[in-house]
Amino acid sequence: MRKATVILLWCFVCSLAWERVSLPLIGRAPVLLGPVVMGLGVLTTLVEGRVRRIGAVVGLAIAFAFSAVFSTLWAVSLEPALQRVATYAQLVGLVWLVWEFARTPRAQQALLIAYVLGMFVPIAALIVNYASGQTTNDYGVARYSALGLNADELGLMCALSLPMAWRLILGFGGGVRLMASMFLLVAPVGVMLTGTRGSFVVALVGLSIIPISLRRSSGRVAIGSLVVLILSAVVVAQVVPSDSWARMGTIGQELGDGGSLTGRREIWAGGWQVFLARPLLGVGAGGFETAVYPMLSQYSAPHNTLLAILVEQGVLGFLIFAALVLACAGTCRRLAPREREFWVIMLLAWLVGGTTLHWQYHKLTWLLFGLLAAEAAASSAASRKMGADAVLVNPRSPVLRSGPLQDDAPLTAPMTAQYLRPGR
Repeated sequence: MRKATVILLWCFVCSLAWERVSLPLIGRAPVLLGPVVMGLGVLTTLVEGRVRRIGAVVGLAIAFAFSAVFSTLWAVSLEPALQRVATYAQLVGLVWLVWEFARTPRAQQALLIAYVLGMFVPIAALIVNYASGQTTNDYGVARYSALGLNADELGLMCALSLPMAWRLILGFGGGVRLMASMFLLVAPVGVMLTGTRGSFVVALVGLSIIPISLRRSSGRVAIGSLVVLILSAVVVAQVVPSDSWARMGTIGQELGDGGSLTGRREIWAGGWQVFLARPLLGVGAGGFETAVYPMLSQYSAPHNTLLAILVEQGVLGFLIFAALVLACAGTCRRLAPREREFWVIMLLAWLVGGTTLHWQYHKLTWLLFGLLAAEAAASSAASRKMGADAVLVNPRSPVLRSGPLQDDAPLTAPMTAQYLRPGR
């Protein structure tokens, strides 16, 4: 039963990137798979009679969802608040499923493969729309999207998937490495065709993992990676139209005093006024657009993750979410150097992306939270096991006399060899 749950969870994660696609007979895959995998996961734990003790990340995710539940008591608009509560409940369920059923590095890497593989679907649809000239025509600039996704949303999904693909290239060979290499060829095209300046910056942050991690790689991997990057640059140069390049060239101008960040500055000013009026508890989950309407004379999305939480759930909800993000950052200490570099870059890229988009209830956000928590726990368990094995192999080791192996100590190859060295 546990194996069936793991397989369904893999399929669910693979479908997240194209969740708005309605398939014949079954409809939208995540809508069908989500409740099934959640129900099967709960049933599995009941049958087995055991459940994994929740860690700090999972606990804070639950606390944040409960803060949204309580906010319905004073919400300025009840219907959006109830919808947002239902969304947060599903997202917490996703975090728990990853925590409970992706306990091993193999299972965690499989979910990364699932998401990157699923991203080929919207990117392929995006390229088809570009080839057929179906633009979104936002703000008089030819921009492209697909499958009902907003261009900004799809651009950020592509950008955040880049370091995932790079990690798969370093960690696997054969078909997985080939798939990830192909993704690195097409995902930058997806970022550029959406015309999303924020996602372009996020992509640069995400791609910084390449020079950082190559210093730990072999010469063969470095040469192969260089070939992939050159091919990717050629594809981008050949496919991306000049309008997209021109839009990226306005990033400095938009960040300056004269830039409006496509109207975001005005929205943020209105949101800040709403926050100052109700700072402690906020206007209720999902209430940002309703709350800023009197000031902007229109319903406007927040376009900023942290501001959205401040306005909707006040300082209390913001502190819980901030603690959640800090707990994710803190777990990076438990990881080995290569994994730590990957997750630090992922969190930085997500934070940069969250400055221009409201991703506090996006499924990819919570998938990353769950994966990081699960991977850190697996790393800690491996460190404890290595320490126990070292005691059995050589109880008089001078390393062991200096103190026990700490949970958050990175387990490097020299340390492993030293722990398992036979007694002299």
